[in-house]
Amino acid sequence: MTQDMFSSTGIRPRRSPRIMMKMIDVGQDNSGPVIIFECSKCGHSTGWIKDDQSVTQNKRGKPCPICN
Repeated sequence: MTQDMFSSTGIRPRRSPRIMMKMIDVGQDNSGPVIIFECSKCGHSTGWIKDDQSVTQNKRGKPCPICN
């Protein structure tokens, strides 16, 4: 007989899904790449921000500070 690791029901509690902002526009500034992120749910926009992450990491999105 095996023991149940999590609870008596066997169902692990799940984290609520994060609402992610999508990359809308990318540009180049004197200091490096600048990006605009926008949330499709609430419409929050970051404006132009400097970001040091790669384009691939930015395409995954950033969590929305308003919705989360």
